[in-house]
Amino acid sequence: TGRRIKQWHKNCVAIGLSSGFLEPLESTSLHLVQSAIIRLTKLFPRNGIQAQHIDEFNRQSQTEFEQIRDFIILHYHLNAKQSADGEH
Repeated sequence: TGRRIKQWHKNCVAIGLSSGFLEPLESTSLHLVQSAIIRLTKLFPRNGIQAQHIDEFNRQSQTEFEQIRDFIILHYHLNAKQSADGEH
């Protein structure tokens, strides 16, 4: 599990499983593919690749991965079943 630090590097953009992997049971990969494509089309270079577009794409990607990661952690924590002795 994890993510690339730079999902957009120079003229290469990692989308889908090439950009990172969080967790197979929550179907987050489909969402991450769709949002990366939308993000790329909004920031797509029209007059050459510019550092501020790359930085913004990578910043938004990082934020999204971290928010989904935190949601998955919360989901498992809140839904953990207690054993007979009260342990998780």
